[in-house]
Amino acid sequence: MLGAHQLYDELIDLGRRMAKDESAAISVAGSYFMEAGNVSYAKEMFLKVNNHKRLMDLYVSANLWEEAFLLLKQHPDLNQDLFLPYALWLAENDRFEEALDGFTKAGKLDEALRVLQMLAHNAVVESRFADGAYFFWRLSNLNLKFADSLHDREAIAQRVRLFHQYQEMAEVYYAYHHIYRYTEEPFTTLSSEALINMARFLVIRTAKSVPFGVSRVRIFFT
Repeated sequence: MLGAHQLYDELIDLGRRMAKDESAAISVAGSYFMEAGNVSYAKEMFLKVNNHKRLMDLYVSANLWEEAFLLLKQHPDLNQDLFLPYALWLAENDRFEEALDGFTKAGKLDEALRVLQMLAHNAVVESRFADGAYFFWRLSNLNLKFADSLHDREAIAQRVRLFHQYQEMAEVYYAYHHIYRYTEEPFTTLSSEALINMARFLVIRTAKSVPFGVSRVRIFFT
C-alpha cells in the first residue's frame, strides 16, 4: 500500500524495521524504489536480503555498469543478466565493437551477427572499405562458430555457405580499399604491379555481381 501510494519515506522506514526473513516483502519494497528511480533505497533493500539478481537488475536499469561488473565478479552466475542488456546499451550508443564482444560473451551469437552486419554495411556506406573487409571477415568466422553450435545439417550447411560468402566479400573489399585510395588520393606507396594485380583480381571477382559500394569504373581505370 505504501509503495502504490508513493509514500517512500514511510516505505523505507518499514523496510528497515522488517526482519531479514521477510525477504519477499523487502524485495517488493526494493522494486517500488527501483521503479521510482531511487537507486540508494532500492540497493539498500536488495542488499538486506541478499537478492543479488534484483540488485543486478537495478544496476542495469540505472546504467551503473561499473557496479554491475563488480557484482558479476562476486556472482558469475549473473552473466546472462548483465552482458545482454549491456551489449544492447552499447549498440544503442553506437559503441558497436564493444557491443559485439558483449553479445558474444552473453552467448547471443544471432545478436552479434546483426551488429556485425550493421558495422559492415555502415563501413561500406562511408567508403571505409578496409573496415568493411575486417567486419565481413569477422562475420565469416562468427558464422563458422555458429555452425559449431548447431545440430541440423541444413542449418549447418547454410552457416558454412555464409562463411564462404563473407570470406569472399572480405577479400573483395580489402582489395578494393587500395583501388579506391589509388583513385581518390594523389599518392600511393603501392607498386604498379601490386595495383594491377588487385585490379585484375577484382575484375574476375565482380564479373557476375558487383558488391554494394564497389565501382568497376575505378577498377578498370586502375
